[in-house]
Amino acid sequence: MCWNQLTAMDGHWSSITPPDSRGLKSDGKFIKAAGWPSRLCLFLSVLTACDFPAICVVRHALVIANSAYSGACRIETPKKNGEAMGSALKSIGFQTVNTFDVDEDAMRTQIKNFVTPLQKGDIVFFYYSGFAIQAEDSWLLPVSYQNNQLDEIGVHAYGLKRLLEQLLEEKQGLSAVVVLDASRVCPAWADTEVGLNAPTLRNAGILLAFSAPGGHTVADPRDGSVNLFTSELIGNLKTRGLKPIEVFDRTQGAVRKATENREIPWFESLAVGDFYLTGPPAVTPPRAPDLKLRPGQLRTNHQDLLRYAWIPAGSFQMGCVPQDKKCAQDERPQHSVNITKSFWMTTTEVTVETYERFANATNHKKPQATQTN
Repeated sequence: MCWNQLTAMDGHWSSITPPDSRGLKSDGKFIKAAGWPSRLCLFLSVLTACDFPAICVVRHALVIANSAYSGACRIETPKKNGEAMGSALKSIGFQTVNTFDVDEDAMRTQIKNFVTPLQKGDIVFFYYSGFAIQAEDSWLLPVSYQNNQLDEIGVHAYGLKRLLEQLLEEKQGLSAVVVLDASRVCPAWADTEVGLNAPTLRNAGILLAFSAPGGHTVADPRDGSVNLFTSELIGNLKTRGLKPIEVFDRTQGAVRKATENREIPWFESLAVGDFYLTGPPAVTPPRAPDLKLRPGQLRTNHQDLLRYAWIPAGSFQMGCVPQDKKCAQDERPQHSVNITKSFWMTTTEVTVETYERFANATNHKKPQATQTN
């Protein structure tokens, strides 16, 4: 439902802020149980412009960006990625939660709080930037992760399979986009597998994307800025008229071209849904007809059914050019002719059919037939 509505409350027009699942408004104040339902019944069907489908759905986004890992694993790009992605998702209508540098407890809590209120029909965008490890599953690593925790990684990290179960099995009817910008490696974790491998998608309604295909990694910019994958993805997310698969197909193509196939983002989808991430294509008004007549432009007269060519006013040279050795005497000398008034001229002589139509319409006496006609 679109919450950018107006309501008539106590005889006054006012805008309202939607409550969340706990009955909280964005300012943190509780809505009185007795007052809210009665005011809800006063909703008028007055909607402000909504760029999304006619029946608006709720669009949720969770962005987790981890940079503050310990020692040699500390990186700057994920935080920059998360800031840019969070801002982009908010700008295209997602209710976005941005989280940075979370430990294992905070990561579990953030994901649980994000998933719990989701309802059938919601559109979900999950973006993670940081480190991840491939060990039977793809594990998203909190900043508290240490290399000696690999044997108990299920306790100290968050599994991609678990995330997909929460979004697609425990919740039904969602359209989910899950993006992992985590195909990077820390030198201190040399004993781990390189790159991430995607699980088999079993439930409809999902698009899963990695910044690199399985077994590959992507280096971050040396200056710690937003990486190419995230930058291209943001640009396509903001482009109107693109559906999820189109967004990631364009992103993949742009990264491949910019890196001459050295980097190829990977994505796979399973009935993710037919919706626009930003909004439908902008409607281009029809082009106004060109009313200006061009020299030689042809038109049909609907009365005599003859074709006419437009002869504009102007000047032209009539007669043979000096180099023409086959020029007849009456074609000399070449001289300038001025047409002072534009006119239409038939492209053929008057046809017999046209003359008969004229004679019948005006009762004009026709000439006697000759031996040739």
